[in-house]
Amino acid sequence: MILLSNGCSHTSGAELDETNTDYCYEKAWPKYLAEFLGLKNINLSRSGASNDRIVRTTYSWISKYLSAGKNPKDLFVVIMWTGIHRTEIATDDNDDSLYFHDGWFPLIIGNDEEYKLILDKPTYLFYKSWVLRNTTRYTHTKFYMNILGIQSFLKSLGIKYLFWSTTITLIDTSPEMKTFFNLIDKKCFPYATDKNYNFMNIASRREYKISDISLKGNFKSHYDENAQIDFAKYLHKIITSRELFK
Repeated sequence: MILLSNGCSHTSGAELDETNTDYCYEKAWPKYLAEFLGLKNINLSRSGASNDRIVRTTYSWISKYLSAGKNPKDLFVVIMWTGIHRTEIATDDNDDSLYFHDGWFPLIIGNDEEYKLILDKPTYLFYKSWVLRNTTRYTHTKFYMNILGIQSFLKSLGIKYLFWSTTITLIDTSPEMKTFFNLIDKKCFPYATDKNYNFMNIASRREYKISDISLKGNFKSHYDENAQIDFAKYLHKIITSRELFK
């Protein structure tokens, strides 16, 4: 059986390896969680990933898995959703090295100075327009649509799963958002509206240490291997106590 995980840099093991700071699947928490559950580890996450990428690559991988005639019930999926102020764009030019995520390029609010240097004018203007239109209603509704889409997909195939948040918590206060929230399976997405249980607050509370590589770099926000192991143990307790995987 397989543990299929997806997320951003905090799932990919960013800045745990000097030679590849984008990802280090052999030291990231999904690898240890797979060991605790006795499963094979498949990690789809990448640094800078948006929830759009998480959804797209999860659909793609499972589609290929099913096309190969394999049993969906041999999968257990764990997704750690990332920040909502991210998206991605694609190119049809296979030789364009800018689009380093298999023909896709992640866009993240706050990277304005970097994008001025590396994006052509039309793409940079698209980015600026997208930033200006990122209202609370838009970003949270889009987040709900991502969650509910993958939830429905997994349930339709009988695939067991766990959802977690890296930083963002769901809004369920307005009538519109409450309608969406009521559709979420709370057993499989516990603490969805409780900020105390997102990954970054757990990391702070459990005093995780930033990796040496991250401390030397620009981000200073990616945790060391001991933190990865501890978080895997934390999720393992959640999974077993809620009987999400048997």
